[in-house]
Amino acid sequence: MTGAKMAFERSVSEDATNSEGWRWLGQCNADSDDDVRAIMCNIKAAETDPGNLKAHVNLGVSFTNELENERALHHLRMYIENNPEYAPLAATATGESEHDRVVDMFIQAAAQAPQDPQPRVVSLCTFPAAVCIHLTRSGGRCLGFCTTCRASMTRR
Repeated sequence: MTGAKMAFERSVSEDATNSEGWRWLGQCNADSDDDVRAIMCNIKAAETDPGNLKAHVNLGVSFTNELENERALHHLRMYIENNPEYAPLAATATGESEHDRVVDMFIQAAAQAPQDPQPRVVSLCTFPAAVCIHLTRSGGRCLGFCTTCRASMTRR
């Protein structure tokens, strides 16, 4: 991983507008459990290319790990709003809170495109373990959506 990290560092130092280079450097940092550096790199990736969907997902996960709830939800929403296939879902999402609306968007995205694993992966990896539980201390809305969330809630 050190070699890859060094290569991405070199790449972004040569071209600071390399959104994918910043995202991959952020991924290397996240894989090393350095969420603060991962966040910095993914912010740069999203700034240089607001349509970098993976950077927004990575920021949602990293901000969740750092318990920065609003920022996590903002970037998960940005994933939906910047994704041409799912953008209309932002206008139809329901819920009393931003958390509920973002969860609704991902549930709708997963139902709309069952062939696309990304909404399910985000939902399974982020909402049950982190967003549903860490952000609200309740997996309520997720319980009917995924078995991972149901299992994590029954272990509590």
